[in-house]
Amino acid sequence: MLMSALPMVTLAAEGQTTAYILTDTLEPGKNYIIANKNDGEAYALTNNDGSIAATSVEVSDGVIYTDNEDIIFTAVGSDTSVTDLVNNGRYLAVSSSGASFNSSERNIAWTYNGDTHRLSSKSSSTSTTTRYIRYSATNSNFTASSSQGDIYLFEEVTALVPVTGVTVSPTTATVEAGKTTT
Repeated sequence: MLMSALPMVTLAAEGQTTAYILTDTLEPGKNYIIANKNDGEAYALTNNDGSIAATSVEVSDGVIYTDNEDIIFTAVGSDTSVTDLVNNGRYLAVSSSGASFNSSERNIAWTYNGDTHRLSSKSSSTSTTTRYIRYSATNSNFTASSSQGDIYLFEEVTALVPVTGVTVSPTTATVEAGKTTT
């Protein structure tokens, strides 16, 4: 077979983008968005220069696409235990006053129950009261309290962006998904 008879495919990929997919786990070393809904218009917990804030995000089919670093939290810890959620050098904290950011590590366990959609921690290592992160529609912001509220986690993944420019020569060829050919 002559080389000129082989189909030539030219791909003009636009690259990769970061997506955040709905998850039911919280693991150290991964990046997350903390949001109040799992579909449609939602609000993401935001670090606004060290203050708790809410940023509008769109959730479509359990996925958020964003490059807003103020809403991306890294889970810190060891093995399967998350001891801190950090964004831009600020550590998410809970207390009887609500949610806030600290400038230093807390080293107090965070837990997420994917079945009940509860993200919780305690205000100190000696505290017996669990505080839940929740969104307050009244205040249009996130807070922490002993009252439970639905919270959803979206885990960072690298997604392939659809290819937009494809040229096939000759004009017909059989290409199988997952196969490499020359």
